[in-house]
Amino acid sequence: MLDWLADRRYAPAGANAKFAKQLSERRERANWAGIMGKLHHAVAEVRQLKAAYQTHGLKHPEYLRRFRASR
Repeated sequence: MLDWLADRRYAPAGANAKFAKQLSERRERANWAGIMGKLHHAVAEVRQLKAAYQTHGLKHPEYLRRFRASR
């Protein structure tokens, strides 16, 4: 129930008064989870790109140097 309230832009006034701290913590946690999800997705795409370079026997660009290729 609190997750549903935290997802809403404007929670009911009674809920805000009663659960303000918990709602703000859940909103912050959801925000960070979204950011980390986007980061993990971007890293996975870069690893796939590096793996594609390696499978075709091409030298990968310098910016891919620090990423491990996915198998």
